[in-house]
Amino acid sequence: MLLTRIQALPRRILTAAKQKARTHEVDPRTFVALYVLSAIPFYTGIYFILRGSGVFDIGFRDLLSFDLHRVHLSGSTVALGFLLNRLGWALPYLYVEVRGRNLGWYVHAAVWLWISLSIWTIW
Repeated sequence: MLLTRIQALPRRILTAAKQKARTHEVDPRTFVALYVLSAIPFYTGIYFILRGSGVFDIGFRDLLSFDLHRVHLSGSTVALGFLLNRLGWALPYLYVEVRGRNLGWYVHAAVWLWISLSIWTIW
């Protein structure tokens, strides 16, 4: 009994996701494609953050002793990396924000609050 319920769980999740997609007029394949492709700017941003902060220039012993006085998070490369990272995160959700219909006000508020907080922390 429990095993059949566990086996049916992915099917129920997929059915519910398709129903939500129809309700909000969003193509789930486009969302998944954007979600997968958004990994490129997301991880490129992390690379720029690490490269711009100087983390690659310190030694392993510095990390172990927490001697991080040469790590700087105020450069333009770090800011560019942060913007790329946040864009990569927000891309699939912006698709839902722009193309989605019949969304609750809290969905709009959550997406724009997170984007606003991400931009505000840079300045």
